[in-house]
Amino acid sequence: MVKIWIIVMTFCWSLNSMAQRDYTISYYPYVNNAEMAIIDEKYALALKYYEFAFDFVEHGFARDYLNAAYCAIEISQYSLAISYLEKLVAKGVQRKYFERNKQLAILYGHGFEEFLENVKSIREQTFEHTENRLFYGRMGQMENLEQEFRLDFEKNRDTIRKIDISNAKELFQMIDKYGFPSEEAMGLEDPFNPLAGYSHLLLVHAIKNRRGDSISYPDFIGPIREAVTNGRLNNQLAAQYLDLTNSAIGGLGNLASTEAIYFGNEHDTLYILSYDSSKILDIDKSRKELGLCSLVEQEAKMKYHFIKHNRQGKFKLLHMGITYGYPSEVKSTIKVKPILE
Repeated sequence: MVKIWIIVMTFCWSLNSMAQRDYTISYYPYVNNAEMAIIDEKYALALKYYEFAFDFVEHGFARDYLNAAYCAIEISQYSLAISYLEKLVAKGVQRKYFERNKQLAILYGHGFEEFLENVKSIREQTFEHTENRLFYGRMGQMENLEQEFRLDFEKNRDTIRKIDISNAKELFQMIDKYGFPSEEAMGLEDPFNPLAGYSHLLLVHAIKNRRGDSISYPDFIGPIREAVTNGRLNNQLAAQYLDLTNSAIGGLGNLASTEAIYFGNEHDTLYILSYDSSKILDIDKSRKELGLCSLVEQEAKMKYHFIKHNRQGKFKLLHMGITYGYPSEVKSTIKVKPILE
């Protein structure tokens, strides 16, 4: 009996070790369950799922730590909330962000003052050991150069192409050398805005340009998928990048990561893509490979953000929190449905 127990425990340990190396198994599904619990206002349950996710991996993502902190506040677990804020400091979030965040004001008198005083020392012990200033600084130089010439795109078209190719190749080489630019390496100003980093725009241009020139531009699909697996890139953001690789209209790809859409000047009427049942099965299968939620769950999160909270809610359950405008004539070329309660 003892031998059987040892075999079972060894097997479970092996599975857990494998899962810890793959965020699509050990992290994203738990986070999705937490986000669905938030929609139902079951904050204690959501917090349990976040704790599962964080326990299985070396580090979570900033958005998830902040959502978890808000859940802890909802059930008056203030010390736990502050412990998640400390995780954000380890990703470069600075004191002024916490001081300006009105959602955190309730923590005053519950250890928040001490936390604010300790931000500098926490940062010195964590983020300053993981940040890659060389990588981040070089990406800043690359983006500044390309943006300078894009101010007059038509005049500088040839120069921009040369810069884009050079940037794409150098970014690919740096990723090969340092790994995909993670939150711990690049730092964050806002836990809910990972798109602010220099790597985002460089990647978008490289991916889009490769669609028309696969010879000059390197293929980032492999590094992106690897970064999702090892926890260096959030899977929702990765889906947006991957959808750009096979979409003629920005973002209308096989992973259905497209933001809410409006057409022409009708800013108040928002749409999402609509698919037939067979296409939904294919998309959900592809999404599951990245640890993404189903299309039904994604639609629920979009309704929560755009309809229930009118984009003003404190929780952020997906990166697709903005809107994209398309010309009115595009509406007849794609299948959409309005976002409704």
